Amino acid sequence: MKTIYNAIVISLLILSPTIGQEGGNADPDSALGVRQQRVKRLMLDLERKFSELAAKLEPEQPEQAQKLTEAFQRSKELLMQQRMDEVIQLLNGQKLESASEEQEKIVGDIKGLISILLEEEDELEKMKQKIKDLEEWKQKLQDLIEKEEALKEDSATIADKEGALDKLDAQIREAADLLRQQENLKEKTKQEAAKGLDKVEQLANEQAELREKTEELARELSKQEPQGAGQQIPPPDQEQESKAPGAESMKRAAEDQERAEDQLAAGQAGEAEQSESDAIDDLKRALEELKEERDRIAGLDPEEKSKELAQDQGKTAEETGDLAQEMAGGQQPQEGGEPQEGGEPQEGGEPQEGGEPQEGGEPQEGGEPQEGGEPQEKSAEQKAAESMKSAQQSMGKASEKLSEQKPGEAEEEQEEALEDLEDAFQQLEEEIEQMKQEIQEQQIAQLEAIFREMLEKQKKLTKDTADLDHRRQQAADDKLARADRVQLRNLSRDEKSLGKTAEEAETLLYDEGTSIVVLSVVTELKKSLEDVGELMDASKTGAFVQSSQKEIELTLEELIEAMKQAQNQKQQQQQQQQQPPGEQPPPPLLPPAAELRMLKLSQLRVNRRTVDFDAAQVEAGQLDATMLRQAAELADFQAKVTTMAREIAAMVQSQNPAEID
Repeated sequence: MKTIYNAIVISLLILSPTIGQEGGNADPDSALGVRQQRVKRLMLDLERKFSELAAKLEPEQPEQAQKLTEAFQRSKELLMQQRMDEVIQLLNGQKLESASEEQEKIVGDIKGLISILLEEEDELEKMKQKIKDLEEWKQKLQDLIEKEEALKEDSATIADKEGALDKLDAQIREAADLLRQQENLKEKTKQEAAKGLDKVEQLANEQAELREKTEELARELSKQEPQGAGQQIPPPDQEQESKAPGAESMKRAAEDQERAEDQLAAGQAGEAEQSESDAIDDLKRALEELKEERDRIAGLDPEEKSKELAQDQGKTAEETGDLAQEMAGGQQPQEGGEPQEGGEPQEGGEPQEGGEPQEGGEPQEGGEPQEGGEPQEKSAEQKAAESMKSAQQSMGKASEKLSEQKPGEAEEEQEEALEDLEDAFQQLEEEIEQMKQEIQEQQIAQLEAIFREMLEKQKKLTKDTADLDHRRQQAADDKLARADRVQLRNLSRDEKSLGKTAEEAETLLYDEGTSIVVLSVVTELKKSLEDVGELMDASKTGAFVQSSQKEIELTLEELIEAMKQAQNQKQQQQQQQQQPPGEQPPPPLLPPAAELRMLKLSQLRVNRRTVDFDAAQVEAGQLDATMLRQAAELADFQAKVTTMAREIAAMVQSQNPAEID
């Protein structure tokens, strides 16, 4: 069936040039009509094969069947048979020019059918879908980590209930002391405000000391590690909200205190007093949450709570196993190591470190195949799935320990489960970062290929336009011959077709989302191509049209250079030490230097086009409606250049000057 499928494609490839040759044939009109009728019969036969083969391919090759169905439907929509009948009539009536034009359109449509049959699924779209899947799995993993952390915390609490209560009592006393100190400082602020600016500024140091104590308690409540000297609590948008009682309220209190500290240093007593009031409110909320948590723990029955935790742990283990299997593509990540009910692995099926049990032998360290086999690199999701399977087994053991009223031992298993879950999370995060980089590299290469192809075609169009204009000037009446008019229509069509190609690049840049200048340049390029096509439709081929074509060439050359610069930047980034995944925002598609270069060249282009419009106005006396609209579009682009300059300035403020040549 694959052979038949390929035969259909080859038939279309043969058919398209056959049609295109008819219009210029010197045979009598009856012979031309007969040949076109033969082409029509071939097209009818192909349409019939589209339908028949699609039905045969559907069970085993549904993707190819779908392509054939799309090609058949598209052929019907384009009215191929009816249009070929019209061409036959034009040929028999010796209307060769009109027949030639219609044949060219049919050839273009047949090429479209060929592209439907030959196109493969966009590799970029596959990668984007995979990233989407990985992001969803990563979020599910994060949820599992949070659940397991809560279970571990509860296990620790019931394992040492008195110790947990003592710790909470100490935190409550410290929070109450912070509240008292903040209330006293607010009263001082109110009193010192009347004594002058110097007195108010002195209170800033007291507020700073109190803030540091509040931040320390906030970190303790949220189970964060102590930070180094000079470090502060990360901004809210850079860390996840803690669900520990009192943690978030305490963190907000520290933020209020920092604001009050700055206001006191600036002598703004009234504003500082309000910020101190906000801090007091947050400290009160934190204190209340801590007291409620103490009451909850004091009322816990360790035996009942252990049973409850055992059930919750079992459910979390089940969810972990389901996600591991989903990530492994429906296959068990560790064959022979599937935990039984309660989480225990089957007898003899305990997976060994680094690999899966192999038939008839022990797995080798690192998952290496036995003699005679090639090593096979595991995907990030497979590695993550294995870590999660290990986590599931630890969770199963923790569930059993909780059922046996051994929360301390359960806590140890839960810690191991958390380590495995976090390892899986790291695997996915690294894979996502790597794929995002690969996507950008492919986008850059794809854009460069598009721009190079456009430049090659545009250079030919520019030359053909100049030749056509030269013949026009040589004519006594300054008019184009019939063959030249046909060529001019073809040139106009090809310029507009390049505009469609530019639209593909525009869509690619828009979807990527990080480009500032290049996207606007490509949008303007698309308009320029459409404008040149319109001018040609109005039979214009003179200096203004040709200068417009030269500007298009120059713009494409600049875009190609920008893509090369971006590729070099990506290669340098790969050679340098990378930041840990997730800690930095994704890099822009183009480096700031490339964006700046494009901005400069865009302004120069506006300057040159302004001169061209002025020259055209002087030559013609006034601009026609089409050129007036194009001049207005140029003015809009000038405004965009100004806006982009501001955006680039904001973007590069934090960049190393050495990176922005």
